[in-house]
Amino acid sequence: MSKPPRRRRPFSYDEVTLLHQLYPRTAAADLARRFKRPVGSIYNAAHRYGMRKDLEFMVEQGRKRQKDPRCRVGRFPPGHVPFNKGAKGWQPGGRARETQFKKGNVSRRWRPEDYLVGTLRLNSYGYVDMKIKEGLRAWRAFHLILWEDAHGPLPKGFCLRFKDGDHLNIGLDNLELVSRADNMRRNTIHHLPKPIVNAIQLLGQLKRRIREKQDRGSAQSPVRDA
Repeated sequence: MSKPPRRRRPFSYDEVTLLHQLYPRTAAADLARRFKRPVGSIYNAAHRYGMRKDLEFMVEQGRKRQKDPRCRVGRFPPGHVPFNKGAKGWQPGGRARETQFKKGNVSRRWRPEDYLVGTLRLNSYGYVDMKIKEGLRAWRAFHLILWEDAHGPLPKGFCLRFKDGDHLNIGLDNLELVSRADNMRRNTIHHLPKPIVNAIQLLGQLKRRIREKQDRGSAQSPVRDA
């Protein structure tokens, strides 16, 4: 006889408040015993409410694991020689080599006209790239090309920012040269006052919860015939 499915037990407001206080410097296993929940439930709650482990605590835990003899069982001892030392690459067995992609193989959906030098594309990060030479990986950010044509090579330790935040607005008047340190400071929220940082994090958590409810609702809603 199969066991009945375990019902989800949401964290109460008091539990979330206490978890916020304990999570940064308490091991998840200890928290699971205290809250009488699975360890996975603790991690899920921490992710949902934006909790993070304290850096010093993580370093301490790492040092303890290094000294734990149980963690040394699976380590290679000093002087260990791998069984495949000197072997050139990994060789599959059976008939696997017959179905491997050969050198220079391209997809049947590959269209040569999409890979001519000078072709533009939109990459997965939302930036415009240009094909600068022959080869499958010969792409470069188009806004960098435009900047360097006008001002010369990008100085070491600097990068370009889009003034209006639009990656598709690649005009020179929308590009700003900044140091990477300055760029990092602009991209973090932790230079803002603490109340604003908390408000931003809570807003992100709220949006995430709304999306989760919407996804569950769309998955559970029946499909009606037209």
